[in-house]
Amino acid sequence: MAVVGTNDWQAIAYGNGKYVAVGASGYIATSTDGKNWTARIIGTNLWWDVIYGNGKFVAVGLRGSTAISTDGTNWTLSTRTPAYGMRSVAFGNGKFIAGDVGNIGVSTDGTTWTAIALQDSTHVVNKIAFGNGIFVAVTSGGKCYTSTNGTSWARYSTAFGGTNISSIAYGNGKFVAIGYYGNVSTTIDGTTWTTRSDNIAPNAYYMNQIAYVHDRFVAFGNNGYIATSIDGLTWTEPYRVTNESGSTVKTDIFAMIKVQ
Repeated sequence: MAVVGTNDWQAIAYGNGKYVAVGASGYIATSTDGKNWTARIIGTNLWWDVIYGNGKFVAVGLRGSTAISTDGTNWTLSTRTPAYGMRSVAFGNGKFIAGDVGNIGVSTDGTTWTAIALQDSTHVVNKIAFGNGIFVAVTSGGKCYTSTNGTSWARYSTAFGGTNISSIAYGNGKFVAIGYYGNVSTTIDGTTWTTRSDNIAPNAYYMNQIAYVHDRFVAFGNNGYIATSIDGLTWTEPYRVTNESGSTVKTDIFAMIKVQ
């Protein structure tokens, strides 16, 4: 298990032969094998998310900060307006789509952004996923927004009610979203949702994020717990991951990516 610095790492992306992880206090780290990392400081804000698309990495963070790099090592720092904290970023159809409080940011190059106001002006866009030609954004207010072009967005109610939706991922022809206490719902298009009858995690811990890795969905969260599913509705019993020594990992897990 690689230990890089002492700050929290929030997200990870892969592209151009490198892994890029972003986190607190402006830290960005790169690796070619996922084991050996080189960390650097880009700006001073917390980086929430990072994505690779169109030949470049784009990181987004607090106060509307963005950073762009083609190699993961040399970065160009910029700030967009309005200066909200961008919590998530996705890439699809030639566009970078970032989410913040009541807004969606749209960019073709990761540097110049256009802000799109959403119907819900108070809740945070926690995560955005792209699949099958559709962007689906999920919010802390239990709503989701869909768009095919990144500019026009339609809001839909989900089975989460007003409960926070932590994350969403696309794989195997569907979107799967998770929320607090391990609530899970799936959708093909973001409009009609199917919900698991019970949650996948005890109330003692949360599932923070979800990813599609090696032909299955992986939900991961507090205290090192993960659970996996093929279809998004039937899940394994949550268990703690272990390191190379066989010891359980008790730290919170915020990001996961398929090893290339």
